[in-house]
Amino acid sequence: MQRRRLLLAIALIAALAALAATVAAPPRGERGRSDERAESRPPPPTTDLELRAGRRPPQRVNARVGEHVLVRIAVPEPGEAGFEDMGLTDTATPRAPATFDLLLERPGDHPATFRPAEGRPKPAGTLVVRPR
Repeated sequence: MQRRRLLLAIALIAALAALAATVAAPPRGERGRSDERAESRPPPPTTDLELRAGRRPPQRVNARVGEHVLVRIAVPEPGEAGFEDMGLTDTATPRAPATFDLLLERPGDHPATFRPAEGRPKPAGTLVVRPR
């Protein structure tokens, strides 16, 4: 009698496991489709741009909508640099520029500002984003 119950319990567990595997598996034709879509578009190439705080006249660097850019703002003394209109700031020193990793979505001019630890803010240049 106990043997029968044990065999019945094992058969029931196996049936439930098979049912769970069938319900959890995606349909055969749709496996891997989301991965294929992600792989079909290569990531945009990264463009390195540099602005230098305190240059006269302030620099203008150009980029296009959809570009992936790495903008570095070099500074003559410790402080904080950033693009206030985008809400971005980063600390900077003469040996470690402020760095911004951006995927540009909208055209426009984005002024960069350098705020030294002591003293007045200075323009660091402008990132000009043009339509494609």
